[in-house]
Amino acid sequence: MAGKILVAVFSASGVTKKVGEEIARIAGADFFEVGKRHTDQSPG
Repeated sequence: MAGKILVAVFSASGVTKKVGEEIARIAGADFFEVGKRHTDQSPG
């Protein structure tokens, strides 16, 4: 396979992360977990 492979996931519960990690391992790919976006929820 030519080129590099990246498996990128967003997983709220962790299930998708586990599957993505396994896919990346089998494919010899890099793995990246997209983080949750934090917003300022403070009043004011």
